[in-house]
Amino acid sequence: MSFDFSSLLESASVLSIFFDRFKEISIERGGDEISFDGIIATKSALIDSGGITGWVMWERLEPVGLAWVERVTPTYGSILLYTCEPRYKQALVTQFLDSGIARGVMSELLQFDFDDDFNQLLRDRGLLEIPRQRMVCHLPETPEYPTIPEGFSLLPLTSKTMLPVSELSMESHRISGDYKGFADMETIEGRLKLEGLVHSGFYGKVIQPATLGMVQDGAIHCITLNVQIACWGQDRIPWIFDISTAPKSMGNGLGEWLLKYTKAVMVDMQYPMWGLAVTMSNAAAIKVYERNDFIPVDSFSEFLQ
Repeated sequence: MSFDFSSLLESASVLSIFFDRFKEISIERGGDEISFDGIIATKSALIDSGGITGWVMWERLEPVGLAWVERVTPTYGSILLYTCEPRYKQALVTQFLDSGIARGVMSELLQFDFDDDFNQLLRDRGLLEIPRQRMVCHLPETPEYPTIPEGFSLLPLTSKTMLPVSELSMESHRISGDYKGFADMETIEGRLKLEGLVHSGFYGKVIQPATLGMVQDGAIHCITLNVQIACWGQDRIPWIFDISTAPKSMGNGLGEWLLKYTKAVMVDMQYPMWGLAVTMSNAAAIKVYERNDFIPVDSFSEFLQ
């Protein structure tokens, strides 16, 4: 089969065909029509500005597929792959990867199919894959604050604590291996950039009462950063951007204590639920989350070309 490809900007007149189909699928799965219209408006603006780049796939004069990459930062974003029929998937993925537009970007794969076809096609091309899952904690009505361990105190994390927090986070994730291949989590320069984005509000409003470090003798032993996002049909959902323990302090339950404390904070702030995403290989972290009433919502994969 022979296909043609045109850029998103060149294909503006037919993008509504795909967007209408995406909207139908979203509504069929219980999504909100008004919210989806807002998402489409945002994506259209990003296409116009170059924040989203990609192609429409054509068979003769009919648009049959869509592929794009959206960069949230220079090294992180998402990939969307869609075709109206399975027989187009291989050609769509081949064009997308051969173009190199997503090279160097750790990207969550977004798709509307329930099968594993696109994931497998990306694996077959040798892309690094990090399977992850989203989890939610439905918060209780009454907060339960744990007693802080003797000798420790809590430190609000701000732009002034970016360097020690970044160093702790980078070393913690290096040991867990849950961000292997993601440049921004493997160098202090990259992690500092992420920390700066957090405190600038790039990922959502920082929930300051729940963005804390555990300190003893002037050293930070454990940290958590929480931001407020729109998710799961709610305008205000607290989301764990990071929770990390210094290597020398691992195994002492500090991370779980901080999780319990910030959970109580979320209850006092009257949030209905609390969310996070965790790498599937990080079994120890998943057990801690499950002990603290987090349950799986869905699974997804991030890929790096």
